[in-house]
Amino acid sequence: MAGLNFSKRFIEKCREYIAQNPSLATDVGEFIRRCGRLGLLELSKSLGDCDEEERKSYYAYSSRRKRSNADTNSHTSSNPVTSIYVPDEEVNKVRKFIQKHGLFRTVISFYYFCTWMVMLGYWKLPPKPPV
Repeated sequence: MAGLNFSKRFIEKCREYIAQNPSLATDVGEFIRRCGRLGLLELSKSLGDCDEEERKSYYAYSSRRKRSNADTNSHTSSNPVTSIYVPDEEVNKVRKFIQKHGLFRTVISFYYFCTWMVMLGYWKLPPKPPV
């Protein structure tokens, strides 16, 4: 699992959004991971570079629930970041997408973008399926 460091303020905004929309995720890590999957789907559809099977695999919901350490791994105010862990297979999909299209420079910028697109209402994240 890759640890991506997000700013403390961004994590707080995500928590506020989840509090208003509890059907989307149980914690910040899950929310960010789901936004990334949705981003791969939406951007691939827009760019016309994925078939139906790829679309299904981009947004497949992982039944393995990984606990985020967003609540426990906050650093001091001199370095206000929080690590969110994303499965390596998802990070690799994002890296391949970035290399292919050159829309982003880093994996973390992709996740920031996708999460903001959901929080600002441009993309609609469906409610999470029951476990």
